[in-house]
Amino acid sequence: MNALGSSVNLKILATVLFLTAACLPAQAGQILTIAVTSNLEGRFSPDEKNQDDTDPLLLIAQGIQAERRAGRADLYLDMGNAFYPGALSKYSMGSVMMDYLEYFGCEASLVSSGDLGIRAESLAFLQEGKKTRLLSANLMKGDARMFAPYVLVPAGGGTVALVGLSSHNARVDVAEERVHNIKLAPESEALGAALAEIRAARPDARVILLSGLGMKDTIALLAAFPGIGLALCGGDGTGALYGGTASRIDLADGRSILCMPDAGGYYLASLELDEKITVRSVVRKEAAPAGPRDMRYLEFTDRLSLWKKKYREEEDIALADTGGREITLDDAKLLALLRERYGAEVAALDKGTLTASTFKGPIRNSDILRGVNQDNAIFIYTLSGDDLRKIMQAADGPELQGIRDDMIAGYPLEAARPYRVASTQAAHARISRILQGDIPYENSWQYVTELLALDLQGEGTVLRDDHAYIERRFRMTVDVVLSNFLDNSLVQRSESLEAPPGKPTETYHKWGMENRIDVTVYNRYHQFIFTPYMLYIKQDELYLQNLLRGTFVYNLNLHEIVKPYHKSQCDTVVRETNGERPVVIRETLGSNFIWKTFSAKLGAGFEKPVHEPVGSPRYGIET
Repeated sequence: MNALGSSVNLKILATVLFLTAACLPAQAGQILTIAVTSNLEGRFSPDEKNQDDTDPLLLIAQGIQAERRAGRADLYLDMGNAFYPGALSKYSMGSVMMDYLEYFGCEASLVSSGDLGIRAESLAFLQEGKKTRLLSANLMKGDARMFAPYVLVPAGGGTVALVGLSSHNARVDVAEERVHNIKLAPESEALGAALAEIRAARPDARVILLSGLGMKDTIALLAAFPGIGLALCGGDGTGALYGGTASRIDLADGRSILCMPDAGGYYLASLELDEKITVRSVVRKEAAPAGPRDMRYLEFTDRLSLWKKKYREEEDIALADTGGREITLDDAKLLALLRERYGAEVAALDKGTLTASTFKGPIRNSDILRGVNQDNAIFIYTLSGDDLRKIMQAADGPELQGIRDDMIAGYPLEAARPYRVASTQAAHARISRILQGDIPYENSWQYVTELLALDLQGEGTVLRDDHAYIERRFRMTVDVVLSNFLDNSLVQRSESLEAPPGKPTETYHKWGMENRIDVTVYNRYHQFIFTPYMLYIKQDELYLQNLLRGTFVYNLNLHEIVKPYHKSQCDTVVRETNGERPVVIRETLGSNFIWKTFSAKLGAGFEKPVHEPVGSPRYGIET
């Protein structure tokens, strides 16, 4: 009886457990929470005093550490532009920023356009021996990848593969590009190769793409590669889409793109890892003090304090002193310096190359390091007037100086004439994209910070408020047009045939030349043009044209509409005719009138034969 009772009880218990399990919902997927930073730019505060409460990057680190201690962050990722252009990071060649990512447990950081301001070779050296991986599947050194294309990280019993894809705006320094053959591979090709490697290494890994590309390009990549479970955009990827900004896009198949470009704090993204990656929530958190601070934090702040002290000792050197005057350094001052230093008619910069800063008293080298956001080499090249018009009309064109109201130095822009341009490497690359071609250039091998420092210690061009003197400097252009022709005509016909209308009746030999040289010396207000001209055509023994002319024109460019001029002209012959060489001079005084598309000329003067023969002057008007 006891044995039978025990058997019945076991059956009842098994039935209850089965029914209970059947009524429970299916088990949810693993939750993975990621802390994400973007566009940190190495912008540590310059002073170690009270840095725990004032340094923006330390405040972000405190927040991420607090999230990890509370179990609210499993991974820490950086979306790029972490290393540049912060002054301390530039000074340390990125070392202090690499330590920051390493000490605070960043699993991976995407290599973006700003990071390459540290130089690609320096970044590759910095990550040696570090746990933090710098990712880029498409930045190549020759035929080999320069950085890891992906990293595998454990996540709740499974594996997540983080793949990095740099923006096509990521351009290396011209010296690195030439010496080391560093270039960007096509995004789709590079991503496909990286995904194939991931499938071979861990077929079950869930793939998260760290994309520095724009939203449209990232959507296209997800459509082409369905194996990507989620895309995170940041760094160079701003979320711009059709004139607006998107923070999240969900595709029809359930996959998502999250855009995280803001630099003032960090993001927390909660993900559910099941058959696919589902975004449960995204929260942005402002940087704020958070404690307590562990040993890793204290070790890093000690290192950071040493870097800041060393930086001040070496870089707080006064380059110039404004005295009691307030001076603003900005893009406009830098553009003027490019025009002045390189004799350029037009200067070009990417907007924000130099952060606008106001100084009263000493200007230090550390101020320049903090202010320069793109420390590129300076290129010098020529562009036609048509090219300059295309650049001015482009929506994403660089900032230009030297062109006003379709005029350069007070003279209308000429479509075919070449103009001397000085710009940074970044602006040259932007202009090349707009014009859709390679533009030959001369590299000055001088960088923006060096150029500013030398100017502040020397001529002080950027300390001036008025740079109109640049257009008062005289320039010279020389235009040469030379032509020569030979025409031999052999005519054979019977006497009964007449020559067709307009055709020669006899054999002849014609030879001639037309040569012209325009030498123009000009500045903003004065223009001097000297033009020797020769037109000489001879047919057999007959001179059809026999002119040798010299013209000197002075134009006064004081007014937008009324532009007075004076012209002196001397006409003679190339070959004497009948033993004589006649000479005629002409003098004209008048004005050009220009208003919008209307132009006219009115002048008065005289001409006088002065040699073989000498004659009386004849007066007239010129229109």
